[in-house]
Amino acid sequence: MELQALLAQPLVLPCLPRAVALLMSELGQAEPNLRRLNQLFGTDPALAARLLQEANSPAFAAQRQISGIPEALALLDA
Repeated sequence: MELQALLAQPLVLPCLPRAVALLMSELGQAEPNLRRLNQLFGTDPALAARLLQEANSPAFAAQRQISGIPEALALLDA
């Protein structure tokens, strides 16, 4: 495969199964702990990227670019 073709493909980062399981468990709580969610998202770059992508999507119409996990969680929690 040529370099240009490889670079043209969308970047897909795999998630760590343990991180996903821990996040699902925390999110299943009646009141998820934002500090714990922050820690869990911080352990998995792919999940952190997806979180930031969602927080910066037009659906949330943030006034500025969201660049950190705590900011993204606060925005999505609101």
